[in-house]
Amino acid sequence: MAKTLWTIPEFCEHVGIGTSKAYEFAHTSGCAVRIGRRVYIHIEAFDKWCERQLEI
Repeated sequence: MAKTLWTIPEFCEHVGIGTSKAYEFAHTSGCAVRIGRRVYIHIEAFDKWCERQLEI
């Protein structure tokens, strides 16, 4: 079964940004999923966000 969510540290490692920017991105992009106090990045939503950025 493939992962559908990244933790913030996993997202930072994958994208190559720091934790502060990752949290900022999560809250402004619409890719964030909150479970309790934890914040995750939805991988499919992030991929779609990247595709939209390439269209601009």
